[in-house]
Amino acid sequence: MRTLINWKDRQVEHPHRVTLVNNGDGTYDIQKSPGRIEEEGTPQKEANFNNMDLGIFEALMVAEEALRSSRLNEQEIGGLDAEIHEVTLNNGYVYPFNNSVVTVQLDKLRNKNSYTVNVEVESVIGDPGCSAGDVQIYDKLNNGFKVHFSGSAKTATVKLYVRGGF
Repeated sequence: MRTLINWKDRQVEHPHRVTLVNNGDGTYDIQKSPGRIEEEGTPQKEANFNNMDLGIFEALMVAEEALRSSRLNEQEIGGLDAEIHEVTLNNGYVYPFNNSVVTVQLDKLRNKNSYTVNVEVESVIGDPGCSAGDVQIYDKLNNGFKVHFSGSAKTATVKLYVRGGF
């Protein structure tokens, strides 16, 4: 269980006051001289920051699970036009070029190409710090479309939620 930290700023009598200290060699140092401390403030320390980081991480995981659940519910009640495709995009990894284009064939032929495709990045593989970047859907036709990612990952696995177009 996370504990809320009621963060407080340090309050001092003279927050912007400084003193010039003569070094005796023609130079001066600037030294803060804030006066009396009126409120100590919340310590900026490892335990407080780790508590905050873990709380943010937990909130993101809960939000992601809620989004995934919502999408599954949408598909269940979305009617006959809802489709889910899982695609692994491979970057040719010829830096700085990315040739990760994949053509996705729709299970059901659409009457028009005004369908929507929502993207969820499932995983990425590559160097530390790599990402899928932007996942782009383009060249939409009644029977399929192309998908591409612009990031630095070697591979990206994405779920594509297709709705509408009838």
